Amino acid sequence: METTPLPENQDEDPLEVMWSQYVAQAYLKLTDLSNSLVSASQSVGVTDPHLHLNIEESNQEFMVKSEELYDSLMNCHWQPLDTVHSEIPDETPK
Repeated sequence: METTPLPENQDEDPLEVMWSQYVAQAYLKLTDLSNSLVSASQSVGVTDPHLHLNIEESNQEFMVKSEELYDSLMNCHWQPLDTVHSEIPDETPK
C-alpha cells in the first residue's frame, strides 16, 4: 500500500484526509473490477436475459405434466377397505 505524504495544510483533519484517500482507492478498485467484469462477459458471450418466453405455452406444458403425475399417483394409490369383511378388488381401477 502506498503511503502518501502529510498534507501541506495542517489545519485539515487527518481522518478526513485518510477517508478521502480510502474512498479514492476504493473507487479505483471498483472501476477496475467493473472493467474486468465487462471484458469477461464480452469474451464469454453472455446471452440476453430478456428473451421472449411464451408463458401460456409453458403453463400449459406444466399443467399437462402435473396432471399426468397426479393421475399416476392416484391410480397406484391403495384404496382402503371399508370394513374387515369388504371384498378385495382383483384389479386396480384405471
